[in-house]
Amino acid sequence: MKADTQPMEITLPSYLKAIHVTPIMSRVNGYLKNFCVDIGDQVTQGQLLAEIDTPELNEELAQALGSVPP
Repeated sequence: MKADTQPMEITLPSYLKAIHVTPIMSRVNGYLKNFCVDIGDQVTQGQLLAEIDTPELNEELAQALGSVPP
């Protein structure tokens, strides 16, 4: 008798859980200017998630560089 060499597909109950979770923490005062994705959307590495407006930081940077803020 010869063994069956054809692959067999089997479906088992399971769930998927992330190995690594990355918290996003604020380091400066600012405002969310624009959300580019919603909760539950699939994203790719390097994709812009949101734009943050930081007027106080922009002013401090302009002063440090010796220029006038926009």
